[in-house]
Amino acid sequence: MRLAIALGDPSGIGPEIALRVAADAGFRARAALTLVGDAEVLRAHAAGLGMPLEFTNTGVKLAGGEVGFHAVPLPAVPALGRISAEAGRGTLAFLDAAVALAQAGAVDAVLSGPHNETAVNSAGVRFAGYPGYLAAKLGVAADRTFLMLSCPGLRVTHVTLHQSLASAIADLRTETVLNALRASHQAGRMLGYAKPRLGVAGLNPHAGEGGLFGDEDARLIQPAVDQARAEGLDVEGPMGADVLLPGKRHDICVAMIHDQGHVAVKMLSPRGAAALTIGLPILFSSVAHGTSHDIAGQGRAEDAALRCAIEVMLEAKETPC
Repeated sequence: MRLAIALGDPSGIGPEIALRVAADAGFRARAALTLVGDAEVLRAHAAGLGMPLEFTNTGVKLAGGEVGFHAVPLPAVPALGRISAEAGRGTLAFLDAAVALAQAGAVDAVLSGPHNETAVNSAGVRFAGYPGYLAAKLGVAADRTFLMLSCPGLRVTHVTLHQSLASAIADLRTETVLNALRASHQAGRMLGYAKPRLGVAGLNPHAGEGGLFGDEDARLIQPAVDQARAEGLDVEGPMGADVLLPGKRHDICVAMIHDQGHVAVKMLSPRGAAALTIGLPILFSSVAHGTSHDIAGQGRAEDAALRCAIEVMLEAKETPC
């Protein structure tokens, strides 16, 4: 499988964890890796690792072997450990180049290091995370693209994501929930489940407790579940998130708001979760952690989440549907 790895925020830990993974002979044996970013950014992070780099006509030689390299030169290397508009522009430049490789058929999937939303927004781009950005870039309706966090033992799709709780509740629509169920089913098929079992979390405590704690579950979520079942999807819910998520009876859970899914996944795997964007015409995954500017360039970053993201992609291609 051919994987493009965009470096993420050049001032954060993304380039370092990309280098760590690229130096792993095990991954290189299973996939053709191409790093997408700026050569000087890679050199700056390699110095923190004590890792020699040599750029060739075909890629970059590093500790343990050689991987592909797609150059995306920046005007200057943004300062490590600092949030800046320059780093935000670099983040998107790396991502755009990696996506273009996928669209051209040069790679099978795209992965990216972490982004910093403040940096990207300071560059003048309205940005609330990779899913919304990629949906707009690839011409997919925003209400058909979703974030699915994945870690050993749990996969959670989020109907709403980076917005205030008040606006998330106001934006909740039956059609959006239904689209999330359809996208989750499709992603489950890509991940090897013949008929993925989907579990749906309610919005309110105890999924509304028959109307005692709000009517959104019966009024907005239940009709989506009913329609999904009518389409042949294996769906259960809505049920209280505190029952659904620990139960581990489903292949994919569908959460209504950011913290329902994020807290559960990060309790299980604080540094090792993958962030898969589902509903896109390309395979895309990122890491489910931030840029850790406080340790950037120090050779201290953990690469467990990027490894998990790669495993998600390899599983999607290697497991027959």
